[in-house]
Amino acid sequence: MTSILVDGEWYDIATEEQRLATEYLHKVWVKAGRPNRLEGESAWKVLDAMMQIFAGIYPQEFNDFRDTIKESQSVERTVHEANKSGGYMVISYPTRLLELIKVYFPNEKLQDRELTLKFIRRYPKMKVTKYNL
Repeated sequence: MTSILVDGEWYDIATEEQRLATEYLHKVWVKAGRPNRLEGESAWKVLDAMMQIFAGIYPQEFNDFRDTIKESQSVERTVHEANKSGGYMVISYPTRLLELIKVYFPNEKLQDRELTLKFIRRYPKMKVTKYNL
């Protein structure tokens, strides 16, 4: 990504690929009725587009995220041990993807249990724990 200096502040310039992806995502969001919560199939289709865009434009970041999850799962505590120390994390979001989700779904509580279960069923690669939920 290229940056420019304007009045003493640095700004990133989006690539053509990023611009087109943003334009496409916005069209999907508008066609879905501009949802601000992950309720209904049309809202999940917006998230499907986000996932495709993220994995397509930032494949290394997505692969690094998956590698980190695999590493975490290899040393994960048992459910009993995790519960004794306050619980365990079942889902994680790559930072860039999380920020994108927050732009289109600002009112969504992404750590809500029911939403987390729906999210993991739809996108199993986001599941952090190796245990069944």
